[in-house]
Amino acid sequence: MCFVRFRDVKERLRERSLRDNEVLPYLLLDCVVYALPGAAGEHGLILFLWRLIIAIGGVIYVYNSNGGAYGFDLVQKFLILGWVVFFRFLLVFLPVFIVSVLLGFSTATLGGMLLLITLDIIVYQRIGRHIRDTTQ
Repeated sequence: MCFVRFRDVKERLRERSLRDNEVLPYLLLDCVVYALPGAAGEHGLILFLWRLIIAIGGVIYVYNSNGGAYGFDLVQKFLILGWVVFFRFLLVFLPVFIVSVLLGFSTATLGGMLLLITLDIIVYQRIGRHIRDTTQ
């Protein structure tokens, strides 16, 4: 895994010689970093730990939905299909978020935390489901 030097990984990307199990750590770290903003507030650590568990489990689920070690183009599928899933959720759940804010829910409350955790689980499930459609 590369953290500082690009040369080797760029060459492998150019050659399309990276396997999904080699890019999995990058995707996993990206999703773990995504869980970090929930670490603020009174219950921030609890929310962060749940989102961390969901991110790790979600990426493993998506990886397996893509065929595991025999899959291909995991990151491309995750980014493209994940964007569509996210945008659809934004359209559907934006009213839910507005109502929850008006009712005083936030990630600092148990209800807000449960809503965010539930949405995280659903998003990973939907991404995995759509990725599975690309492997058949």
